[in-house]
Amino acid sequence: MKHKSHECLNFSGTASDGIADIDRLLMGMASQRAEREDNMIVEDLRGKVFGPLEFSRRDLMAINIQRGRDHGTPDYNTARETLGLKRISNVKEYQDLTDTSTPIEILDKMVEIHTMNNQSEAEAWNNIDVWTGGILETSTRPGPLFRAIIKDQFKRIRNGDRFWFENTLWKRP
Repeated sequence: MKHKSHECLNFSGTASDGIADIDRLLMGMASQRAEREDNMIVEDLRGKVFGPLEFSRRDLMAINIQRGRDHGTPDYNTARETLGLKRISNVKEYQDLTDTSTPIEILDKMVEIHTMNNQSEAEAWNNIDVWTGGILETSTRPGPLFRAIIKDQFKRIRNGDRFWFENTLWKRP
């Protein structure tokens, strides 16, 4: 089946008369394996966040971790406690409380990386950055920590809006 090729399409299987071979395109799409999708962090955010002309190796995730440290955000457990969530002390507790789909090997490695000077596993959870812990909680939607942060932000925005219809703290003109 042959169809007229659109001007902006450039198929490698196009004929010289400008006709695209849709059958060959569909066969290629059906026979090539897709890469595993990272639904949390796409490759463009890891290396090409500011485009090809920007300094290479710019990683938005690393920038977010550093930005959190620069602004003095608390560690993962302190943030959880501040937002009314239970502190985490081990991998099993993390899996139960966050309902995460993160493989156990990654969680064990994270604890190993964050354990300093013969600390216990419970103390290692206090060394984890908010961004790292929150991203690991994320599966198909934000995890408990990010949901609590988003909820808190929306409440603050609503309560600070004097025109919000439920807001009785402000005098009406």
